[in-house]
Amino acid sequence: MTTVGYGDVSAKTDYERIVALVWIMLGCGFYSYTIGNLQLILNEIDVRSHMRNMKLDTLDDYAKRTMLPHDIVQEVTNFL
Repeated sequence: MTTVGYGDVSAKTDYERIVALVWIMLGCGFYSYTIGNLQLILNEIDVRSHMRNMKLDTLDDYAKRTMLPHDIVQEVTNFL
């Protein structure tokens, strides 16, 4: 994650080493931030999908118990 090349070009002066070190730190921070946000997005999608499936299961159970007409069940399913 912190590599800056194949080693054929390296920092020679103190200024170059400082710039490389800062660049590496910024890269690690950006990478960590990006991966963290991606995980939050994927988790949010999973929660929404789970909630939707729970609602559809509840609707299915209710429709079977009350013998709702199929067209009404379909409309509610489309709404959800």
